[in-house]
Amino acid sequence: MRPRELSLGMLGRAASRIAALIPALLLLVLWTGPARAESGRFDLLADACAAAGAQDAGVSPSYVRQLDYHCRGEEPHKGDRLWLRMEPPPAARTSDGSWSILVNETRFDSARLLIERERGEAQIVTFDEPGLGRNWLLGNNVHLPIPAGESAITAIYLGVDGLPASRLLQRVELAAEPAVKSAHDSWLLLSGVFGGALAASMLYNLLLLGGVRHRLQLIYLSWMTAMLAYGLGWTGLIHYVAPGMATADVSQFTYFVAATGMAMGVIFFVEFFSEGQLPFWLERAQRVLAIMLLGAALVATYAGPALFPAVDGIVLTLVVVTQLLIAVGLLRALKRERKPATLYALGWSFPFLAVMLNILQGHASFGPGIAAHLHIFIATVLQALLLSAAAAVRLSGIRRERDTARAESERLRSLAETDPLTGLLNRRGLVHRARAIMSKEMGSALVLIDVDHFKEVNDGFGHDIGDRVLMRIGELLEQQCGSRYPVGRIGGEEFAVVLPPEAAVDAMNYADGVRRQLAGASFADLLGAGRGITISIGLAVAPASFSAVFERLYVAADHALYLAKRGGRNRVELASLEDIRRAEIRLAAV
Repeated sequence: MRPRELSLGMLGRAASRIAALIPALLLLVLWTGPARAESGRFDLLADACAAAGAQDAGVSPSYVRQLDYHCRGEEPHKGDRLWLRMEPPPAARTSDGSWSILVNETRFDSARLLIERERGEAQIVTFDEPGLGRNWLLGNNVHLPIPAGESAITAIYLGVDGLPASRLLQRVELAAEPAVKSAHDSWLLLSGVFGGALAASMLYNLLLLGGVRHRLQLIYLSWMTAMLAYGLGWTGLIHYVAPGMATADVSQFTYFVAATGMAMGVIFFVEFFSEGQLPFWLERAQRVLAIMLLGAALVATYAGPALFPAVDGIVLTLVVVTQLLIAVGLLRALKRERKPATLYALGWSFPFLAVMLNILQGHASFGPGIAAHLHIFIATVLQALLLSAAAAVRLSGIRRERDTARAESERLRSLAETDPLTGLLNRRGLVHRARAIMSKEMGSALVLIDVDHFKEVNDGFGHDIGDRVLMRIGELLEQQCGSRYPVGRIGGEEFAVVLPPEAAVDAMNYADGVRRQLAGASFADLLGAGRGITISIGLAVAPASFSAVFERLYVAADHALYLAKRGGRNRVELASLEDIRRAEIRLAAV
């Protein structure tokens, strides 16, 4: 196994162990997190009444009281300032300054608090940008402190400017200062666990980029980046990155990156099952819908209060349609490919169910309350882990297919370069190995071997015995060369050995040793007692200062072999430097 594959395997096993702990961590965080920090916090929105007012009308107590308030969830008439009338619980009817208003999902530009007390006292507190940006808390809450007064609180009026729709105020609470601190600390723990899980999954997928299908991994990393940015927005951690950022800008940022994450998730789905596993119409429809979703989200992000509800409805519709089409595609893919598709289906089911739950609860597509944000982010973390596993399984399968293809290619290449009779290299294989050696260094040598009187062996004993003689010679040459030097049968009864520069300096002795070994070998079992085999050798050695080219050495060695045959056989002839240069001229003229 290669070092990179070993490290990825170890990382994958470590990621699997960490993933196994995630459910326990989620339960622990949810048990100790914001949901457990309810003591000293009271929901004011459930029984609140809403009215539309005008920004230029001021904030006088008499004006605010006489507005036309609508209760039980009714949308007030249009206005550029939304007023909420809320009754404090008995525990909060105090005169001290230990209470605050917590507002989640802040798309407004500024806020006004009108506090009425028992003795007719009225307090007005204004929160304008950039002051709102400094009053944030983790959990994406805006913290609006209530000042101390002379008597107990009887009514609270909250006015906000620039809010597209009253339904985007999903949570307004009255909280004691200890509860505010407890909620902040709980959100810090929650953000660390979820953000750490996403960051670890992103790191794992960054390492997978060194594998195959870079496009798939880049799309997946884009999706994870968008979801991390979404987490920065809805938890309020973005204020650490951009201190003083306007609360309305945070909401717009969160809205857009959430939509971007949805769109990238759809594109990842298409790419993941892009190899003929999805119908063409489904693949094309999802790509178009993803682009439409991004465009609609961009418009909704910067839409004014009058336009936002309509465009937000379009975004919501696109989200629902893409999720349903993903469900259809997953069902088809599950029939064809079991393991990766199962992991993908399981991973995508979490955000699918989270989005559908939000819709059933009557939330806006990306304007849900804190609980909805929480289960969307939990679903995202689980999805990230499972999709990372699915990507790893898919990449592992592709890597196995690649390795199998490489092994098959190597097998075919080996077959193409191997002599089927002797198992040595054939002419093609020997030339390939010789060129690889000669291209690196000068001074190589070529030993060209021809069996003497081999025609007599074939004629006298038959071609079957002749083949066995060649096989025996091949075995003896392989024993002589070992794995040090390339040796091959390049045609008929002709063999060749390529000597690298370190062996070429003693090429003559080496060639004569091969000749003597073959001459002394016994072939009695094939040819009968007293009959052996001799060889003639032509040797061409390129000087150290001379660039060795296989074709040039072969022509020179072949000429030397001819001289050895003419000189009586069973001998070695060395080609002269002049022979090598003459071979170069002949090759240049061809």
